[in-house]
Amino acid sequence: MEKVTIEWLKHANRSIAQIYSSGLEYALVNDKLQQCHDFVYCKDFIQDAVHGSLYGHTASIYGFSYNPKTQPPLSLDQLRVVLVNNADKNMRDKIPNVIDFLAQFCKKMKLKPSKAYEAANPPKGYKSGAFMIVGSGMWLNAPVLVSMYSLLMRVGFVHTKGEDAMKTIDKLVSGKVKPYQSNDTYQMTSAKKGIEQILKNGYRKHFFIDTKKNYPEGCNIGTMHNSSGIVAFSQGSSKSVCKYWTNVEKREAKKAKVKAEEIAANKNNLAEGEVVVPPPAPVVEEDPAKAERRKLWEQLNKEFGTDSKS
Repeated sequence: MEKVTIEWLKHANRSIAQIYSSGLEYALVNDKLQQCHDFVYCKDFIQDAVHGSLYGHTASIYGFSYNPKTQPPLSLDQLRVVLVNNADKNMRDKIPNVIDFLAQFCKKMKLKPSKAYEAANPPKGYKSGAFMIVGSGMWLNAPVLVSMYSLLMRVGFVHTKGEDAMKTIDKLVSGKVKPYQSNDTYQMTSAKKGIEQILKNGYRKHFFIDTKKNYPEGCNIGTMHNSSGIVAFSQGSSKSVCKYWTNVEKREAKKAKVKAEEIAANKNNLAEGEVVVPPPAPVVEEDPAKAERRKLWEQLNKEFGTDSKS
């Protein structure tokens, strides 16, 4: 595994209120390999930081804070996230499983596969090491996708390289495999419907091309944190952030209705005897020599009234 040197934050905030107190932690890293915010157990802080970065304001909630004016700026060209877990001594051996798991979703979504790097200088106190996962910038396009990706990374730690990723999810949901983080069985059970919708319809049918439209400026930090993730999307409560995300079926039904009405109208016009005028034939330029002979013949015909070209 290729190694990189990361510039860590000098001061760590240990007073962030989170449902977990151990296990996998995340931190975004920019293109200069600078850690942008504190390590967090809760994946939803990541979309909070992206929202703050897009509009230049401080994203602050539950003790977490990201200020793009005073902290290293985010890079949205690719998703770069460092993972650490002091509770897992064998974390390094599981990274290939995570990459294989992510790769299967990237393939289904036609995105570039993710790649893993090991930090040559893990932060103080993290004896299990630190690993940077680099994925397509498209994962940052919407908070739902960020949340989905961060959940998939965590579930990837219980995946076995070479197995089908959806089977891994089914095993987790059914309780056949122990979750990597204590709440992962519930998280994936709740998120599965939304993940399957995105895989079926394609992410572009759900989310705007313009990233800012997927992170509405007027959305308050509480709503962004609690209602813009993959679980909220799956359960339908993400409508409080952006109704467009979950209206795919309505939009497709409307398109189908318009198309059906157009077809019916064309059939009615034909039934009523309306003449359908074909498009004009393309104009073909006449050969100059033939044109000259045609003009001569027209002149002779006019003068002598002949009806033969012989």
